Amino acid sequence: MARLTGVGRLVLKRLLLLIPLLLGLTVLTFLLIRVGGSNPATLIVGPTAGDAEIAAVEEELGLDQPVLVQYGRYLQGAVTGDLGESWVTGRPVLDELRERLPITLELVTAAMVVAAVVGIAIGFVSAMNHHGPADQVLRSYTLLGVSIPVFWLGLLLILVFFVLAGVAPAPTGRLDLFTPPAEPITHAPLLDSLLRGNWAAFGSILHHMMLPVIALSITSGSAIAKQTRALVLEVRSSPRVRYARACGLGRRQVWGVVLRNALPGIVTFVAIAYSLSLGGSALLELIFSWGGMGSFGINAITRADFAVVQAYVLSMGVIAAAVYLVSDLLVAALDPRVTL
Repeated sequence: MARLTGVGRLVLKRLLLLIPLLLGLTVLTFLLIRVGGSNPATLIVGPTAGDAEIAAVEEELGLDQPVLVQYGRYLQGAVTGDLGESWVTGRPVLDELRERLPITLELVTAAMVVAAVVGIAIGFVSAMNHHGPADQVLRSYTLLGVSIPVFWLGLLLILVFFVLAGVAPAPTGRLDLFTPPAEPITHAPLLDSLLRGNWAAFGSILHHMMLPVIALSITSGSAIAKQTRALVLEVRSSPRVRYARACGLGRRQVWGVVLRNALPGIVTFVAIAYSLSLGGSALLELIFSWGGMGSFGINAITRADFAVVQAYVLSMGVIAAAVYLVSDLLVAALDPRVTL
């Protein structure tokens, strides 16, 4: 441990902390979905099946065993990379994750890039024009953005841009009906179409991605703008900025000092917003028929597809931990005072 660099120590520490975090997630998810009252065996055999048929399916799925025994089997499989099978699709859950998770990550990442750029710019300009007309207008925008649920905003965008204006495609998936998809490489559709040089698919995916990205970037970007404004206002009144002004630095130079000192806190909040957007994108995926892991997870909850629900929560936990690790490394790079 003593020979590791600061980055190595941080990564190792986070990996060790990830073990109890994921273990707690699996325990909590495993218990919650089993006390919810849904029985997949009943859904599989149908409402007209008798007790004997239900009991046979429960025995086949292992649901007749005590909960601790079921959890032990699940944990043993998860450690070896076996997350079970979806009773809805009949496929291994790990295969579903490989195919669907990149779709969700691509959508959320694209939206968060837009949200971060726009949100930081709006929050910074608003704070640097404190109590001015620009600040009042931009604060009204951020207040409206954080108050609108992302799924409602998605439906509103469909109504305005598809139903009324006719400039957006129908919310029926990622591609036009007669556009062939690119052969998968990463299973991220936009990236795969770019790597394969399938420009028809690339343009179609961009067109279909427009509305969900706008909806997610408005809600997340408003939160980022609000937090950026608060951080910039705090830094703006700090002694270091007053000293920069006293030294005769120009307006742009002072703005640069303010932004550099506020950026570590902004990066941390963007990481939080990214992890929250992973959950918020699930309803958007349902609305726009996107077919990613979010909509698959929601459908699994309604159908009591236990293995998929557990895998969804587990994968979101791993991704959130990875995002926070990257944000901590970026903060340490931006601020030398932060020790790893």
